Amino acid sequence: NGLNIYTTNDNLILSSTAKLVGFGNVFESGSGSILTNNGTINATGGALTQTNSNFVNNGTAKATNGATLALNNTITNNGALAATGGSILTITGTLASNTGNTINGVGGTVNINGVALSGPLNGVGATSLIFNNNGGNDLISSVANINLDLATNANAFLRFQGTDTVNGTISLGTTSNGLNIYTTNDNLILSST
Repeated sequence: NGLNIYTTNDNLILSSTAKLVGFGNVFESGSGSILTNNGTINATGGALTQTNSNFVNNGTAKATNGATLALNNTITNNGALAATGGSILTITGTLASNTGNTINGVGGTVNINGVALSGPLNGVGATSLIFNNNGGNDLISSVANINLDLATNANAFLRFQGTDTVNGTISLGTTSNGLNIYTTNDNLILSST
């Protein structure tokens, strides 16, 4: 059980002073529901898993003290996503990031498993996005101000679509899969930094 956003197209909005803390599930019985976070979501004491259709983060969504925060389906990040203190942030689905967003994995892990990433990706410190062996990992017309790790997991995969600029380090460590500059006229630009 957990927090159920009950019927089709229902919306749960957490205000700027609201906190959702602990572990469990946020799910839906219908479809098309939206969880909007303007405050703080903090996974502690276990795994906090969001599986409803849409998650909009305008505040802070984080995992701390060894916990796991799992975000799924359609995710829009206008705020801060974080995994610190040995914690894990796992993202699956679609992540659209907007100006002003941050992703902090310093002291934690940020796993990317079948995610279409778009918009600016702004890492904090030495944060890396760690990609899994999933053909759904895409960077789509994005500016990645973050490290991209395809060395930690065997057969990690990332496909570049459109014009993508990387201002961080790309780490490779596989002889199968790896980086795929997908179609004719797609561009991967590695910056001078």
